[in-house]
Amino acid sequence: GASAASGRAPSVIAAGAAVAGVFVLCRSFAGTRLALVAAAVCVAVPRVGFLAAEARSSALSAALVTWLLVLLVHLVRLVRRGDLVRRSWWVLYSTLLVLGVHVFLYTALVVPVHAAVLVIMGAPRGLWRAWSASAGAAIVVCAPFILFARTQHGQIAFLAHRDASNPRKI
Repeated sequence: GASAASGRAPSVIAAGAAVAGVFVLCRSFAGTRLALVAAAVCVAVPRVGFLAAEARSSALSAALVTWLLVLLVHLVRLVRRGDLVRRSWWVLYSTLLVLGVHVFLYTALVVPVHAAVLVIMGAPRGLWRAWSASAGAAIVVCAPFILFARTQHGQIAFLAHRDASNPRKI
């Protein structure tokens, strides 16, 4: 139906998926207790509640970015243990990144963040090559969308000229 609950349900589910991703990520680094605390804090953050309540794609974008990081950390750990990382994992990474960029264009900015994660985690050279190929393929696939989106900047250009910080203008 077209009720407020059914319109917001996808955002609530996506925000829940983002919180679950925070739990999984924190548990992989610090254990279950701290992961529960991190998930509880994530739920308590007003912005997360706002993402869940509004019927927009922001919560889905947050969930995709969170799970992309979970996947990347998992892949780094697999390689460090000496396990074989199948190409399908990198295809999944690329697919999630493409989907994320199409949901929210600025999701592409997670690519340099993931590069920093690889540096911090001391990822081996082979993993860097696989990640670069995967991220690069995703950006190439997204290029037409990014170029098209660039032509639409006039749709929100007025936002740069508002003076919302002035109480007399509100």
